[in-house]
Amino acid sequence: MELKKDYFIRASKQFSETIAEYYEKAKANFVIVEKGKIVMWRDGDPVIYGDKDAVLEELSNWDSVTNVSIKTERWLIDTYCKDELKKALDKEKFESEDALNSFINPRNGHDEKLVRLINLLWKKDKNAFGVILIALFKRDFNEIINADSFAGLPSDEIDAWLSLSINWEENAYNYLMHIADDGDLETIINFIRDKEYHL
Repeated sequence: MELKKDYFIRASKQFSETIAEYYEKAKANFVIVEKGKIVMWRDGDPVIYGDKDAVLEELSNWDSVTNVSIKTERWLIDTYCKDELKKALDKEKFESEDALNSFINPRNGHDEKLVRLINLLWKKDKNAFGVILIALFKRDFNEIINADSFAGLPSDEIDAWLSLSINWEENAYNYLMHIADDGDLETIINFIRDKEYHL
């Protein structure tokens, strides 16, 4: 019988916990490894013990305790479920409210998935946005200087361009929320090429 490597995802839902919360608590839970195999229920889920005393009590009922070790549930997840954990944590991070509203938000009609990706990428490394945003500012310069949302720019076009390009980080929110469309968000995401968040 093979271990069901997504067991901790189902368990976190059962306990109404996030994957991150469940994973943190897993270092205080234990599993038994007998002859190199995890002790499991018939359905392929591992038998999890809430403390070492429970493990020792279980082992006291065994006829023979040879080639047996006690490991933490965290060890089990890190050793056997590493890929499932990474995907689950990335998905959880992607679906969080923070990912939807931490920098820009979808209230201007942008696709929520694109907004989440932009926000996660911005949080990870906002400096990666500089080159692509300056290029988009240049392309959309006429629209920017005529937009009410950019009314604070200098009236002189050269000064306005210098302000935009030098202060690209301060102008990023305004551009992304009021000038950029979904195609522009996709362009930025593809330029940065952070496949980690392409869920």
